[in-house]
Amino acid sequence: MKEAVEIGRSPAAEPRLPDLMADVPRGDQQAFTAVYDVVARPVRPWPICTP
Repeated sequence: MKEAVEIGRSPAAEPRLPDLMADVPRGDQQAFTAVYDVVARPVRPWPICTP
């Protein structure tokens, strides 16, 4: 059985969202990117309504 493994990354090593949120106002671009990736919703086209 093949398993995908990312070396150096584990879920336990990931920063928590509150920690990232504390780093964003300090200008941490990587924290901002991580927060954005967590909270951004996928963009979907609005339904087209015709009268």
